[in-house]
Amino acid sequence: MAGIESFLGGIDFHFDCIPWKSQLLQLHQRWTECATGPVFQLPATTAEYDAVLPRSFRRNLEQASNQLHKVGHVQITAADPGNVQSGLTQLFRLHGNRWKSRNLPGVFRGTAIRRFHRGIARVLIRQDQLRLYTMALDREVIAALYLLADRRAAYYYIGGFSPSFSRFSPGSLLIWHGIHEAIRSGAREFHFLRGSEPYKYRWAADDRPLYCTTA
Repeated sequence: MAGIESFLGGIDFHFDCIPWKSQLLQLHQRWTECATGPVFQLPATTAEYDAVLPRSFRRNLEQASNQLHKVGHVQITAADPGNVQSGLTQLFRLHGNRWKSRNLPGVFRGTAIRRFHRGIARVLIRQDQLRLYTMALDREVIAALYLLADRRAAYYYIGGFSPSFSRFSPGSLLIWHGIHEAIRSGAREFHFLRGSEPYKYRWAADDRPLYCTTA
């Protein structure tokens, strides 16, 4: 930390949304709690996790899954270096269409931000730090989920789904799948990042503080 403090001593900087566990908090700065980031500790098995979900929410997920499988063939695909770009195309489409219906641009507006994600995805997918899932119904992709990952945790970044299939909750079903896959991979935490949107707490997440500082 001494080297980092020495470097920062000569520049102006701003750290935003630093997690409560970050070693950066050891820096001799005045830190302010500026936001919250819901997190939950992952158990050893998917069955243990499902058991802690609110009963009504888990029942809704199970019913939505059963109904969707009755409509047609459901397939969830995990991106790899060969298909990550096509997965991103579907994510951009689904996310954009949903926000367009609200007369809002969404996160992936403009070619520059899309180009950035396409470039970084090539690197992260080969380093096993990107989890990109798509859900197809009879070959039509109806939901996509973008997670980041390290050896310890999975981090929800963004998702998208087709409003035409909202009665089946495909976005929630894909999050459920992503959490199960994180457990199977040995991750110990699942992070929803900044924000206290109500849907995050249905997944048994608890608030954790995020800190910021400026100098």
